[in-house]
Amino acid sequence: MSMWEVEYIIEQTVRIIASAQITNSEKRNLIYNAYHLQAAFDTSHTHFRVKGILLSIQYMQAYALEDFPTYNRHPKYFNSLIEAGDSWVYDNPEGTRSADNSEVALWDSESQRLYVDFGSPYYSLNTDETVTLYEPLDFALLIIREASKQQNKGMVYDWTGFVLFYLLTILPSNKTVSELKQAYFTEIRSIFASFDFTDYEPIDDRLDLYSDFHKEWLSEQQLKCLLYVTAT
Repeated sequence: MSMWEVEYIIEQTVRIIASAQITNSEKRNLIYNAYHLQAAFDTSHTHFRVKGILLSIQYMQAYALEDFPTYNRHPKYFNSLIEAGDSWVYDNPEGTRSADNSEVALWDSESQRLYVDFGSPYYSLNTDETVTLYEPLDFALLIIREASKQQNKGMVYDWTGFVLFYLLTILPSNKTVSELKQAYFTEIRSIFASFDFTDYEPIDDRLDLYSDFHKEWLSEQQLKCLLYVTAT
């Protein structure tokens, strides 16, 4: 089953990035990082939930079928998409997915368009820009800071839970607890403490920072960081 809570967090993260007082170039790079992070989890494609945002800042580029760069090499395949549902398109669209034949576009049956992302080999806008990848915890801290600036306490809470219960599990850090506090959790704790979460309900029980359930399976590193962040 798709991890809907991760999909929700990334969707809201895109909205936070879109509202940030930064250039569209910076927004494109941060959104690339958000989707790169989402790909580490069992999630579905969620771009179309925020299609208007992604198109407005030129993170996504739309192609009519016949204008796609590889259409002339595979016209039968591309024309068959007209009657198909939403689907990924691979670099060699008539081959199977592999390390050498990954997804390069997404077909949207509703708009009858192919969409490519910033960073895709067929993205032809803003060609002077390159992708800069953040370490997951560096990206998390950046988003928590921005959520705080925008007074989005829900995303401060849920991203803090996402860091503690998901990132440190799926993408564990080799830093000590002391190093994690110094680099990330001292600031996260300060931001977290600046909001009143008395009446806040996390989007999912798995992100509940005050549930005793977590204490049964967290690593020592995670538990110490959790208790540090939530200490009053």
